[in-house]
This record gives sequence, C-alpha cells and structure tokens, in this order.
Amino acid sequence: MLDVTITLVQMAFVATILTVALEQIFDTRLYQRFLGKGIDGNESVFFKAFELRPWISTAAGIFVAITFELQAITIGLGQGYLGSVNHTGGVVDDVKIVDMVLTGLVIGGGTKSVKKVANMFAQARHAIEQPEKKMS
Repeated sequence: MLDVTITLVQMAFVATILTVALEQIFDTRLYQRFLGKGIDGNESVFFKAFELRPWISTAAGIFVAITFELQAITIGLGQGYLGSVNHTGGVVDDVKIVDMVLTGLVIGGGTKSVKKVANMFAQARHAIEQPEKKMS
C-alpha cells in the first residue's frame, strides 16, 4: 500500500511541474491567438472549434514518462508484478511501454487526473475492505 501512495505523490509532483511548465506557453498571447481558445475566449486563428491544449499536455506527459521511464503500475504493484506478467507469456518490454504510456496519460492530465486516480483507488479499496452486510 505504501508503494501506491508514494507513486501517487510522485505522479502529482511530476504533473505539477509539467502543468506549470506548459502554462508558460499556454498563457502567451501568441499561443492564445493562433492555437488556443483565442484572446478573451474568442476563436483562435488556426483552430476555430478545437482546443489544442489537452493534446499538447497529453503528448508532453507521455514524452516525460517514456523519457524518464516512469511506470506507475509497476511501481504501485511492485517489481514482482512485472515478473509475473512475463511468466504468463507477456513480453516485458511491451508491458513497460504500456505502463509508461498510461502513466504519461495521467501525468498529462495534470493534478486533477492524479487526484481522480487516488480517489477511485481509495473508493475501491474501501469497498473491498468493508465486510459484506448480511441480509436479515
């Protein structure tokens, strides 16, 4: 359980760094005028009905996760899990890539995504740990 908490804190830290770094670009008038929602929420020059910001954040999150080999699932479940996947016929490299892409998607979603993962994990854990109520 400690590994999951540490992993979520690490992901939140990386997501915070990425969000703040990308805000430097997204808050510029150049980005807003040509690529973003436009100045004062008006349409941008190149994207009339499409917001590019989440796609840039997602790509940056995946890039960071692959570059630094961040693997939330493997770290959260422990290194033994990756070995057990390999023994069942899975290919370790493919598992790592999928793990890094999923980790990058969460990081790219920012701290809200990490918080959603933490909340969903806590709810599921709580539901599993509660004994079933017997029907009378």
